[in-house]
Amino acid sequence: MIKIKDAYYFSHDANARHDPKISKMRAVYGIRGYGCYWVIIEMLREQDNYKLGIDDFDTIAMQTQCEIEYIGKFIEDCIEKFKLFRKNKEYFWSNSLLKRMKLMKEKSEKARNSAKLRWNRTCDVNANAMQTHSERNASKGNKNKKNNEICDPPILNLKEM
Repeated sequence: MIKIKDAYYFSHDANARHDPKISKMRAVYGIRGYGCYWVIIEMLREQDNYKLGIDDFDTIAMQTQCEIEYIGKFIEDCIEKFKLFRKNKEYFWSNSLLKRMKLMKEKSEKARNSAKLRWNRTCDVNANAMQTHSERNASKGNKNKKNNEICDPPILNLKEM
C-alpha cells in the first residue's frame, strides 16, 4: 500500500531527458514512458524506504493511468534493459533517487546540527532575554550586556553594505 505524505522536494537534473539510460528508454517507450518513469520516481520518493513492492503493478498502473500489462513490461525493461531501476525479491528502487535522498538527508542533518549548536550555546540568559526590544526592555540599561554580547546575533548595518 502506498502511503501518501505531504509534498516533499527531491532534486533531479533539469536535463534528465538527455541521460543515456533515459534516452534508451524513451527510444522504446516515447514520451508516455518518460511520464511513467517520473510518476514512478515520485511514488518511490513518497515511500519511507524509497522502494516499491515488486508486485505493486496495479497501484502503479492506476497512478500512471496505464494498463497493468504495460506497466509490468515497462518496469521490467527499466530494470533489465535500461538499468534505471534495481530490484530484489521484494522491492524495486532507483539507485539515483537513493543517492539523492541520502545527500539531502545528510545536508538536512548538518543544518539541523548547526541550528542546535547555535541555540544550545551555554548562556545564563533566561527566556526574557529573547524578548523583542520595547520601551520596558530598553530601559533595563546594560544590565545583561555581557550575556547579550555572547548570545545576541550581530546587528547588520545595511547602509555599509
